[in-house]
Amino acid sequence: MEKHWSLVNGRVVYYLSGGSAANQAIVLLHGYGMTGWVYEKLGTLLSQNYFVVIPDLPGFGKSEGLPEAKLEQIAENLIGFLEKLGLSKAIIIGHSLGGGVAIQVGRLSPKRVETLILLNSSGAPVKRSFWGWILAACKKTLKSLHRPLGAFRVSTAFTLNCFVHPLWMLKTFHVVVNCDLLAELPSLGVLMKVGWSERDEYYSLPVCAAFCSAAAVRPLI
Repeated sequence: MEKHWSLVNGRVVYYLSGGSAANQAIVLLHGYGMTGWVYEKLGTLLSQNYFVVIPDLPGFGKSEGLPEAKLEQIAENLIGFLEKLGLSKAIIIGHSLGGGVAIQVGRLSPKRVETLILLNSSGAPVKRSFWGWILAACKKTLKSLHRPLGAFRVSTAFTLNCFVHPLWMLKTFHVVVNCDLLAELPSLGVLMKVGWSERDEYYSLPVCAAFCSAAAVRPLI
């Protein structure tokens, strides 16, 4: 995967890319607190058959933040980024926060979306106390230790974001846990797939069921 910087509406976007630009494009959107670096290995595998683009979402990693932490603004920034790359249509895969952003891209620019793939996506409110989130994070970290390299990348990215972008992390945390996009799913008008892990500590299976019911799709669990 190659490293790049792009300027979108005067703001820096850092991203990884790999594969032939002649192939079908896949855009991977990372989860809350993460960076594109976390998905570098997956991007390398996909780049054998696709043109893969993995941006650091605004305010995370090496990408510049936005005036407000709103999914719609993040999605508009991403649409501008895709226009800058000349990607008129792409498979968009969104995990966690990235899923919420992907939904907004599908709403704002549906013709740009070949397929929308949501993996343990934000978009349904999750009622949990602050300490409940801390406990869920600890459980998820422990469950990931059987894959030490992946756990290292996730924990490193999260820690660096907390140190470098603490205020943005706080603002986007509230966005992730409180956003409700379920009413928008039926009217998106794009091909949609929903994948969920029953081991996920943040977004439970009832959240998955709410997503699938609203989108009228069967989950891949």
